[in-house]
Amino acid sequence: MATLSMKSRQITETTSDSGSEDLLDPVLLDEEYQEFAWEPMDADAYGASLCSIIRDSYFVANGSENHCIRRCRMVASVGMILVVFTLQIFIVASIKELVTARQVFAVQQAYEDYEQRMYVDGANGVKKFVLANFHMLTHDEQEEICAMPLSQPMFFFAILFTWTFSVMNNLRRLIELTFVLVSVTPTLKTSSRSLLFMKRSSEVRVLGLTKFIKAMVIITVLVPSSLVNLTLLWFGSRWLAATLDFGELLLNAVALEFVLLMKDLFYRVVVSKRHRMETETLTLRPNHLDARVNYMAFFGSYIYLGLTVLLVHLYIYHLQTVIPEYNWDVAESCDEFLKNTSIHEFVGFNFH
Repeated sequence: MATLSMKSRQITETTSDSGSEDLLDPVLLDEEYQEFAWEPMDADAYGASLCSIIRDSYFVANGSENHCIRRCRMVASVGMILVVFTLQIFIVASIKELVTARQVFAVQQAYEDYEQRMYVDGANGVKKFVLANFHMLTHDEQEEICAMPLSQPMFFFAILFTWTFSVMNNLRRLIELTFVLVSVTPTLKTSSRSLLFMKRSSEVRVLGLTKFIKAMVIITVLVPSSLVNLTLLWFGSRWLAATLDFGELLLNAVALEFVLLMKDLFYRVVVSKRHRMETETLTLRPNHLDARVNYMAFFGSYIYLGLTVLLVHLYIYHLQTVIPEYNWDVAESCDEFLKNTSIHEFVGFNFH
């Protein structure tokens, strides 16, 4: 620490001798210290709703002449979030009912037929797996069973990891917002002093929130959005696990991402330009005012990566219900089949 302070003084003295007017604060030159800035509200439908609740309640508490308009905007913003939630759940529930149910039945039927062909009675009544029996299946049956995502666990793991990671991005931000708004942000008795308008910029800082506003934010935005994201994760993962085509698996993952990004689409299309400007200039207190060099400051967020890997592993090997009693006996049979199919398609493509 003494060496760092000495370096800071040397840099400051050198800058001063050179006649520069922009002198650096020695504290900022200390690599052990990093001060966090106030964080802007997210530019999406969640952030716009939170912005409306916080800003409009401030102006209403201060006797704004436009209190009716501001109350209407709060209601409209919460209503917009409810529409986003409803649309997301409706789409995924419809996929589950109209698409996934049929796919699950097809996958289970294909796997049941596969096991009946591949297993023979062995000693002591124990079923024995015979790899050579795979050639007794027709080409269509081989193609169908080898198109199951569970037949290629590494590829399916990568696709499911990408989907889960997208949801984890939302969940992490919701966790951080909940912590900042409920715990870090002071609790006030009135909303009339909740905001600070900075003189030299358009930034508006949230100094505090009343218990009622905190409860409203939690009940109308943070908790529902967390539940919706978890619901999308579960039903989306089931849809991916039941997809009987690797190309369709990729397309389905992209489709799920579009459903997840519905909040961004509504923000760009529905939210007015002024509302977007107010959202993007509203800032919240950081989780911590400052941080020094330590393992937690540098690597603490890696927990979300580890948690994603854990969730994907648990789902594939323990929680998936597409094939509840899956014996992981398809990959070995399909390796040669998929390899030969790829070679034939490549040769045919070059020939034509």
